[in-house]
Amino acid sequence: MELRRALLSVADRRHLGTLVHGLQNLRVEVLATPGTAAACSDLGLQVQPLSALTGMTEDYDGRVLTQHPRVHAGILLRDDELAPLAQIGVFPIDLVVVNFGALPSVEANPRATLDDVLARVEVDGPSLVRAAAANVQRVAVLVDPDDYGPLLHFYMRDKDISIGIRRKLAHKAMMHVARYDAWLAEQLSWFEPDGKRRQHPASRAVLMDLVGAFPDGGDNPRQAAAFYGLHDAREGTLPQINLMTEDGPREPTWQEAHDGSRAMDLLGDLTLPSAVAMARGRALSTASADQLADAVRTAWAGVRRDARDVLLAMSHPVDEATAAEIKKVSAVCVLAPTYEALGALRGSGKKLLAFKSLLPRGRREEDLSPVLGGVLTQERDASGADDIDKSRIATKRPMEPTDRRAIELAWLVAKHTTSDAAVVARVDGGTARTVTVGASGASPQEAVEQALSSAGRAAAGAVLAVDVPIDSPRIIELAAQAGVTTVIHPGGHDDSALVLAADGMNLTLLSTGVTHRRS
Repeated sequence: MELRRALLSVADRRHLGTLVHGLQNLRVEVLATPGTAAACSDLGLQVQPLSALTGMTEDYDGRVLTQHPRVHAGILLRDDELAPLAQIGVFPIDLVVVNFGALPSVEANPRATLDDVLARVEVDGPSLVRAAAANVQRVAVLVDPDDYGPLLHFYMRDKDISIGIRRKLAHKAMMHVARYDAWLAEQLSWFEPDGKRRQHPASRAVLMDLVGAFPDGGDNPRQAAAFYGLHDAREGTLPQINLMTEDGPREPTWQEAHDGSRAMDLLGDLTLPSAVAMARGRALSTASADQLADAVRTAWAGVRRDARDVLLAMSHPVDEATAAEIKKVSAVCVLAPTYEALGALRGSGKKLLAFKSLLPRGRREEDLSPVLGGVLTQERDASGADDIDKSRIATKRPMEPTDRRAIELAWLVAKHTTSDAAVVARVDGGTARTVTVGASGASPQEAVEQALSSAGRAAAGAVLAVDVPIDSPRIIELAAQAGVTTVIHPGGHDDSALVLAADGMNLTLLSTGVTHRRS
């Protein structure tokens, strides 16, 4: 295809100067809407205003600026159809560069009204993208500033933009429009027909892009499995696991992706450098310390020798000391933000995964749970270590500063375990570690009995966390008999019997007022 004329209308001004300068060097006529033309002028670049083609000024707040036959005919028609129309001012537009910003979030702004949303509805941009994508045989469309440079490179090298590249760009552009339209539909659905605000939107914008398939299947080899990245029109793609190995890119298994996600969720709540060993969605052992290497060593020490398919995840970049500890463990897969000491891990035979970032604390995200016929949604459980600082201590024995790390670790591991679990954690030499996790049972007492029995002598001087309100003084008695010094739980309407039992056994009882039920 030949680039003769380009139309620009962009809200994202990144790399705009590079694009315009490159097009003009290629002797491509550049047309731009008023805002984009002004941005080009600020960069010292002069372009043709769109009004030179349409003869229309920016009346009506610019709402009908590009909705003109000369614009859409120039994009939609074939060359043989356009030739006879040149005498009436219709010329081919070969490149359409458009992007548009997200609408204001109704959820984030309690004062937003239906009129606020309608006033920001983008009409020109999506219609231009659709027109260009519909005529992909002749027209290329760009919505991502990061694609400007590669497109210019291809055209300067080949004097052409191949049909394959055009189709890829058209798909990307239509996804840009689809995300915008889905987000718009969600914003509008926050309001009743009379303009009153709903408690929940009537529709949700959830779009996913295929990131990769799992050749070895899902839970079982016979189950086809894939990973789709969730898109959010407000903030882009959520953090995903990226791959790196000493031999180059390598796909994770379904279980590694699943366990990696669970590990990232837990590590995002912990305040100190931390490590967790995961297998089949369960945290086998977790540790927090001042140094990541100490956390890795301690977490792995808590993994049984017969454990299989263990993923070891870390909250901080891997330095030389941590790399030395990683080489000692038998985990088949390692997950960390980055590997500053990547060279030290070469030849270790381990699959190394890296993730972009942990979810920011307190960010409003949603958990999606598939059920038959639909999806259950709920806000993410964003509370974490601050639960402890806000907790109530009604017992005579206070919270000892030396127990703080163990309390945080036990409480947050309990948060990330299926409901009614009990976690025993302790601090040794400044490093906090989980001793055992009692699986959920018919009652909190059953989980506590299992956890304490498994912990054995290591429960002495430890912390016990239960993620649902303790309803029986018997649990306090069991904890004291095992040597536990601190118990943390959500608390109930009347903890007087529990406090009386704890005082009688010189235990500290913390009530957070927050439950962390997890299905």
